[in-house]
Amino acid sequence: MKFLSIVVPVFNSGSYIARTIQSIIESIRGSEKDVEVILVDDGSTDNSVETMEKMTADLNNFKLIAKEHSGVSETRNLGIRHASGNYITFFDSDDIFKSGYVSRLMNDVKDSEPDFVIMDADCAELHHTALETDDERVSLLESLLEIGSFNCSAGPASKFYRTDFLTGHSIKFDPELVMAEDMMFNFDVIKNAKDVVIDHFDFYEVLESHSMYRFKEYNLQNELVFNHLLSEYFSDMEYSGTIRPLIKLRLTGFMFLLNWYFDDLIKTGKISVADCANQIKRLAEDGGYTEAFIHSEFDSSIGRKHTVFRKLMKNGHYKLVLRLNRLFWKIKN
Repeated sequence: MKFLSIVVPVFNSGSYIARTIQSIIESIRGSEKDVEVILVDDGSTDNSVETMEKMTADLNNFKLIAKEHSGVSETRNLGIRHASGNYITFFDSDDIFKSGYVSRLMNDVKDSEPDFVIMDADCAELHHTALETDDERVSLLESLLEIGSFNCSAGPASKFYRTDFLTGHSIKFDPELVMAEDMMFNFDVIKNAKDVVIDHFDFYEVLESHSMYRFKEYNLQNELVFNHLLSEYFSDMEYSGTIRPLIKLRLTGFMFLLNWYFDDLIKTGKISVADCANQIKRLAEDGGYTEAFIHSEFDSSIGRKHTVFRKLMKNGHYKLVLRLNRLFWKIKN
């Protein structure tokens, strides 16, 4: 049995997968007996599989799994099912990695074997933290959203999970989500975990910037599903105050829709401003977003434009927000 399983989902990554594999090889040099690398191809139609087969043919600790295209969530979930390491982590196919994280992880978990490890926290000292109350869980969620006592990324990069903890609680990536599936995965981890080690070790370097910030038809449906999952997630929590992560995510989620869904509908003439205003008003009321509009504590993180929009929507001025947003985009372009 290996100590660590590295799962790498791959889809049409032919232009950079060789760089990533080479980086993994170099980063685990000296620890090959402790690490397995699971490359899961999600039905690539380019030369990704050919490149992976050629580079890993003589590497016994690399495993290549091919499947039909079904999205990154199912691809990572398949990797979890094939993982044999005590701990598991997820690398993207377009990033690179510095060495040292394997020995660092071994040191972090040697005394306690925590349910998971956060290694990209901006903290100065190592912390082993129990998660016994919902207050403690919400506090950690705040840190994932950069509104807590320390900051770290919301996704699985630089995170390590005890494999039997994931499988024992049936924690998986949600295939119904096209975006934020990685954030929801970490939310589920935090809700079920009993403890976490929080560390700072800079080894994961993101190189590509494949932006999700553009119009797609599924943007609206994804946000609706995500918001529903969040509502269910926090509904049974015994928490003593305002659930700040929910407020922050509803603010950013609604602003995302204004920019990358509704603005395009207006720009292309698919809907009038008046009809769009009625639609987003219903969405805000039905989805609980109106409650988020009254909170000002996140104004500095959502930016000046969205702060203005928040204040206007708090008072029901949806049509004005849509017109201002269209004007801002015209000026920017």
